[in-house]
Amino acid sequence: MFTAALARRLGAAPKRPLAEAWRAMSSAPAAAAKAVLPAGASQHVKAQQPKQQQPLVTMVTHARPAGAPKPPIIPRGCAGRFAVIKLGGTQYKVTVDDVIAAEKVKGPDIGELIDVKDVLLLGTEERTWVGRPTVPGARVQMLVEEHTKDQKVVIFKMRRRKSSRRTRGFRRDVTVLRVMEIEHKDLDAA
Repeated sequence: MFTAALARRLGAAPKRPLAEAWRAMSSAPAAAAKAVLPAGASQHVKAQQPKQQQPLVTMVTHARPAGAPKPPIIPRGCAGRFAVIKLGGTQYKVTVDDVIAAEKVKGPDIGELIDVKDVLLLGTEERTWVGRPTVPGARVQMLVEEHTKDQKVVIFKMRRRKSSRRTRGFRRDVTVLRVMEIEHKDLDAA
């Protein structure tokens, strides 16, 4: 920290009180530019580099060990593909024919197909696509099988020595979904 004693040692007297100079520097960028530091003092400011445009998707190719057989080509919509999707604020890792119980999806009726486009990650045995934040062009098609309630959660509160207790139950609404297809233009070409 820069003090008056350090300024005297460096042979420079402060032009204005140090507390005022530090206060001016910390209040706002414009005020910091106007702040006058005593001679001999240096202000350490890191120049920030402009952010470079990052690609929307990172693709990783998984190397096979030498001599390992080539995996079979996986037809579209079959097992062997997986995706991490975001649905109702929760992330799910799904493959074809998985059944998940997600937070209630309002709108579609039983038997309707819904498209989930918030695909965060997509992969096979050979490749993985990581989205930033989502993989563009990726889609997971799901069938609404059921609208129901989850298992009951019991909330029990008891205040000791007060003969006071309360029991409440809660069942959240859920939608049961079956994964029908996982699609992406690069997946279908591979």
